[in-house]
Amino acid sequence: MKKSFLKFAMIVLSVVAISGFSSCKKDDDTKPTDNGGQTNNGGINFANNYFLINGGPFNNYKFQFSDTLQLTAFSYNADSTYLMMKQSLTDVAIIQMEGNTSGTYKFSPNTQMALIMQQGNEFYSLMCDSTTNVGSVVVTSFGNVGGVVKGTMSATTIMEQGTTGQQFPVTITGVFELKRTH
Repeated sequence: MKKSFLKFAMIVLSVVAISGFSSCKKDDDTKPTDNGGQTNNGGINFANNYFLINGGPFNNYKFQFSDTLQLTAFSYNADSTYLMMKQSLTDVAIIQMEGNTSGTYKFSPNTQMALIMQQGNEFYSLMCDSTTNVGSVVVTSFGNVGGVVKGTMSATTIMEQGTTGQQFPVTITGVFELKRTH
């Protein structure tokens, strides 16, 4: 199942990258900025979409998603949900959950997370799945289409540095507040 999720994540990242390029204006070369916790995109509070990372080179590093570029939750079918947070073409997190209701979802073959981020000139990635011994996604609110999906996640897992392949243990915690689009 890990390979199928990674394949899914790569497909989603490709679609996200293409949609990001197609929505760019020729005269707009600015990066997204933090909107100070303002709400938009159906009342979503952007300050409620971040991860705190501890381990390796990161000491309480806040990985904030603060733009409407891509903050969405959708039920792909009757028994699974995808949470997608995208800040830029290089900062993306995807959580796949087995279910579409409030509750606690332990990482398993059907509840997984992939995160890719850029810090300076370096890229980092991590994966939470059935090999993640400590961790879960807790959905506190699962609204109807057009409503909000809110919750938290936490895990102890391995992060990998892109250029060197160096791996190090990290603890990651986060919160999400996403508009449900499907």
